[in-house]
Amino acid sequence: MTRSSSSEFVFGEYASVHSVLQKILKSSRPVTISERVCPQNHFLHERVTSYNGCDIVTHADAETSLQNYVNNFNVALGVACDSTLLPRTTFVQLPPLLAFDLGRNVPKLPATLRITTSNDQSSYVLKGVVYYAHNHFTCRVITNSGMIWFHDGIFTGRNLVPEGSGLENLPSDNAIVAVYLHR
Repeated sequence: MTRSSSSEFVFGEYASVHSVLQKILKSSRPVTISERVCPQNHFLHERVTSYNGCDIVTHADAETSLQNYVNNFNVALGVACDSTLLPRTTFVQLPPLLAFDLGRNVPKLPATLRITTSNDQSSYVLKGVVYYAHNHFTCRVITNSGMIWFHDGIFTGRNLVPEGSGLENLPSDNAIVAVYLHR
């Protein structure tokens, strides 16, 4: 990106990873829809909100697996009707790639995620993790054979450094994005 190509992302200034993901992973069709529901089945005048991004912000805790989070997709929103409202989010299409903005509490990242829509189910395979610490991004890339490669542009330049295989050794400290590819 040249210095004058974007007013949103200015050279030399900070940009959140979420803003970058929203920009590059926008879909022409909705990926998820969400509506607020009352667990006690009280009627709410709520409209359904659709989201046209392949980037999903997670609110899972470190003890939850990403698969459990995707299966339930519930986050307490506030109290109404003497109950806590929950968003019910569902997938409406299966895009070729999903990037999960992990937040501060990194959930357990499974090698494979099962994503379900109203009429389809498919698998997504973990292909990369982006890390952020000390104002610096690094990443790990996972190949089809399961080999893990580390990249840090400052120290490795354009090269990737092999780290072996086995996702059980994949660090979660400072992880901020998990990228899954449709199988």
